[in-house]
Amino acid sequence: EGWPTPVGPFAARVVEQTPIAEDKIYIRGHVLDRDGHGVAGTVVRIQAWDWFVTHETDANGAFAFDGLDQPVTYTVSLDDYGGASTEAPGEWGKITWVEFQESR
Repeated sequence: EGWPTPVGPFAARVVEQTPIAEDKIYIRGHVLDRDGHGVAGTVVRIQAWDWFVTHETDANGAFAFDGLDQPVTYTVSLDDYGGASTEAPGEWGKITWVEFQESR
């Protein structure tokens, strides 16, 4: 609250991968405005093949897709801001962290 609404465009990138339980695949991340503040209520989409699901970011701009069950490369994108997407590896035993940052 109190921050200007971003207008985009956004750049997307995989930030890092961190270990978790061997039988888990998570893709998590943040949507940030040009000053690095989280953008709440942004629709983030994850998809592979003809399957997809969306979630909205929380008050800190965070999103999470936990419990994925296919070790494939997923496309993660912003529905609210066209053109912002990245390929995120879904690997057993890893959290792949994705960041969307509004361009300056």
